[in-house]
Amino acid sequence: MATTTKAKAKKDSSAHRYFMKVTNDDEGWRKIEAAKSGLNKDRYSFTYKYNGKSIPGVYRRGYYSCVKKYATHVRVYLNVKDDIRRFETIASKRAEMERELRSEELRHEREMMDIHDRYTWWLR
Repeated sequence: MATTTKAKAKKDSSAHRYFMKVTNDDEGWRKIEAAKSGLNKDRYSFTYKYNGKSIPGVYRRGYYSCVKKYATHVRVYLNVKDDIRRFETIASKRAEMERELRSEELRHEREMMDIHDRYTWWLR
């Protein structure tokens, strides 16, 4: 019986970056606001996810996060905005294309010089 392996999708490390975890109280939100003040808002944005315990009979939380009003902690993620990521991808692909074109031009020039060198004796 043959087994198949699934290729894991490569994670884009620039998409989500864990930044910090603070308590869901006034002090924690002051820390978040202080971090926000030094943030380059043209490039980055914050995403919040909430952690807390289930409250029997009142609230049953999911595994990864919970509703904001029942949260005890806030996880903050630093995200690169989509427009910036798209621009960086285009720029890197353009640079890759130019490198490939230049290497092909150099290969062609070397080949032309080799042909020239082979026939120079006959052309004298």
